[in-house]
Amino acid sequence: MAGIGRIYVTAVRNVGDINLTHQYDVDIRFDIAFDWSGKNLNGAKFWISCDGQDRSGTATFNIPSGGADRNWQWGNIGGTQTFRITMPNSGQAKTIGFSATINTDVNPPTISASGSYQLSAVTWQHTVSYNANGGSGAPKSQTKTYGSVLTLSSQKPTREGYTFQGWSTSDSGSVNYSPGGKYEADNNITLYAVWKINTFTVSFDANGGSGAPGSQTKTYGKALTLSSTIPTRTNYNFKGWATSKDASSASYSAGGTYNVNSSITLYAVWELAYWAPKVRNIALNRCNSDGSTNEYGEYSKVIFDWECCQIIGTNPVKSITVGYAQNGTSSYTNSAVSASGNSGKSSTIIGNNALSVENEYMIRITVSDTKGGSGSINVLLNKAAFIMDILYGGKGIAIGKPAEQENLFDVNFNALFRKGAQFLGTMSDATGCPITNGIALYQEPCANPDTTLYETIVTNKGTGDLGSGFWYIRTIFINGRTTNTNRVQYAYPYDSDNQSAFRYYLNGKWSPWIKHDSVVAEGTSGNWYYKKYANGWAEIWGYITTTTANNYTWDGSCKVQVYYPFTFVGQVRYFASFGSNSDAWASLRYVTSSTTMIEAYGKRNDNSNGKASWFNFYVAGQWK
Repeated sequence: MAGIGRIYVTAVRNVGDINLTHQYDVDIRFDIAFDWSGKNLNGAKFWISCDGQDRSGTATFNIPSGGADRNWQWGNIGGTQTFRITMPNSGQAKTIGFSATINTDVNPPTISASGSYQLSAVTWQHTVSYNANGGSGAPKSQTKTYGSVLTLSSQKPTREGYTFQGWSTSDSGSVNYSPGGKYEADNNITLYAVWKINTFTVSFDANGGSGAPGSQTKTYGKALTLSSTIPTRTNYNFKGWATSKDASSASYSAGGTYNVNSSITLYAVWELAYWAPKVRNIALNRCNSDGSTNEYGEYSKVIFDWECCQIIGTNPVKSITVGYAQNGTSSYTNSAVSASGNSGKSSTIIGNNALSVENEYMIRITVSDTKGGSGSINVLLNKAAFIMDILYGGKGIAIGKPAEQENLFDVNFNALFRKGAQFLGTMSDATGCPITNGIALYQEPCANPDTTLYETIVTNKGTGDLGSGFWYIRTIFINGRTTNTNRVQYAYPYDSDNQSAFRYYLNGKWSPWIKHDSVVAEGTSGNWYYKKYANGWAEIWGYITTTTANNYTWDGSCKVQVYYPFTFVGQVRYFASFGSNSDAWASLRYVTSSTTMIEAYGKRNDNSNGKASWFNFYVAGQWK
């Protein structure tokens, strides 16, 4: 008797959204047949395997004969078995293998079958590729998983002469995606770089002229034809355009070609075509009416050279005038000067006895040409230089300048008195305060120290904080002498034995009076009591207790080292003592001091550790 088996797929189903699960459920059946019937009602052991998954069980069967002509009658073993298959690779089909075996316990004792089946590919990963589209440096491809949102690469390609705009889905399209943007579609795609060709601005500067062309746009890689518009400038010829405003030669002509791929400002280059008449080599002096020099004359002789421009053709002088006005005014008295030709030297006398020796005058020379141009220049005529001058009427006198004020002796020189000088009246400084040569000012009513501008006064006004009686008040100013100037005052008793004091005026406010022996700070710090005085003196005192003793031993066991609460300035004076509450004797053996600390050694002749010893100190010196 013979038997055969068959195994086959009856159904394939997606598991959920297969793009997310990547799985199929595969139904498999195992059938057997016999040529002369087969029967097992007790249960035969069978095994079914699919893609590495194994199933087993027992099954009964009673299968009729297939006959000599092998007209097989099939019987199912184990029913339909469902296997869940996971696809390993996105976009790739998978061939699964399956097999089955049954121990029939009849003849034949074993029947087996095997087969295979190809599962369709499942694509759940998609490739996003990048094309630089004429540029370089495109990002590497990215993988997009089904159902997810892909963040596109932030890398940007480059292309000479172009600016990257973004990514398109076609090589000639507009921007669909930005670098670092989101891609959500579930399909493979190639993104193409979108480029914008660079442009550059060419600007024009008339550089002192007017009518420069408007700006033009230069496209990368393409020649730009510059504007043919030409600016203008009075008395100048346009030579072309340069890349700097100070250039003397042109780099580009109007209507020329500009090939540089960069923005630029082009400056007009000018060549002088005409200049206004020039006046040079001026000389002027006070003089008499006939032109003879007189430093106290009320006329002025004016001599000068002049020239007219001939660049644009014959251009002789048209007129020359010389005028004067008192310095600081604008009303000129003009006189015409006869002249002809293209250049020359002129001389004229002006003033008509009106140029006062006590005043300054502005002399103006103006030259005009036949082209309508003119040039002017101003020169100052000084006052007369005076050694000594007496005011009209005899009530004022000046040295080194004109006398201008009655009842005043006005000196405009530094003074040197070789034999001394005696002044019977009051002399004042530049602020109007009398010069007292150290003599204190006393007046009724008394001067107020808060507002006095005198160097030294005697007063009892505003001195209540200092004490009774009169006081010498001396004021030292800085950067001027006004009631708003920062200054310091010193006060000394006139008719009492009070202490001297000082105060200062700073930023609009007086400080309190500070007496030179007044305490400005006091308190405790560590083992010290201290006092600081306004005169810079300070004193400190204190004591240190120790319970350490060392009999007949000099090794520092009774040593103390104490730092002051502040640093003294210069050498200090001190007093120190050492004592003990034991019956033994104690002595101070050594003391040393500095501006910051004091150190002392004491000794006693017993071994009574625990019995207190102490050091007493007093230190004094300058704290500032």
